[in-house]
Amino acid sequence: MMYEASVRGEMSDVLGAAFTECVIATGHGTTAVRFHPEALREVLDRFQDFGLDLIDLRLCDFPSGDPPPD
Repeated sequence: MMYEASVRGEMSDVLGAAFTECVIATGHGTTAVRFHPEALREVLDRFQDFGLDLIDLRLCDFPSGDPPPD
């Protein structure tokens, strides 16, 4: 199981570097950020620190190595 969060806007590579434990995919004006449940609080805190607008958060049964779907 992994969390997948969607944030408004397409995250740059520079900002994405702050989420090294995550799998990130951008497109269609949003960014999907996939991460393990243990990192939930830390990732949400970083979203807030960087002023990112969280639009969706869900617990998914994705294999951990797969990129987020488009």
